[in-house]
Amino acid sequence: MPTRGLILRVIPYSDNLRIIRCLTDKAGLQSFGVRASKNKRSSGLVQTGTFIEFEIPSRPSKLPTLSDYRIDPTMNQLVHLPHQSALWFFVLEITSKSAAEGLHIPGLRETIDRYYNLLCAQQATDDPIVPLLAISNTLGIMDPISLNLQPEIGRTVQKLGVSVSEFRPDLEETQFTVLLKQFQTHFSITRLDSIDILF
Repeated sequence: MPTRGLILRVIPYSDNLRIIRCLTDKAGLQSFGVRASKNKRSSGLVQTGTFIEFEIPSRPSKLPTLSDYRIDPTMNQLVHLPHQSALWFFVLEITSKSAAEGLHIPGLRETIDRYYNLLCAQQATDDPIVPLLAISNTLGIMDPISLNLQPEIGRTVQKLGVSVSEFRPDLEETQFTVLLKQFQTHFSITRLDSIDILF
């Protein structure tokens, strides 16, 4: 049975080897070596944000090298609209900086897949609070019931399987910057490069 993975980061290692940090569906975040292909069609697969399908090598190794990998046929391809791409890179960065190597977090990959599908269908709001809240909830570091979210944001978050309370106009609205600061503090993240393209 093939493993499904989402490439969160690509690190050049040598002229013909890349290290990919890949969020897998069964084993959490894993690192793999990937040989650079001279075939232009294959070389495009090894990019941040690509969903791939592969077989994990059976031989134990410190850094398993993938020899056979392909685009995951179960995932749509994101139409590259500028703001959607910025939101997607934000999701990839916060996931990469918060997920621990080798730790499988139940529901994380499913939450990210659902958000990606909403982006592809252009059914997600342009507010980055949606993926931040959905991922934070899945990681268990934020209680969405205690937040006061605008109705449109609340509906989108609910599409991702997160329960939220009804919006109360008499309370202060929850701000993205507050939640982001909590997230960064929790994971000791000093910088997020994707913020520069979001705003």
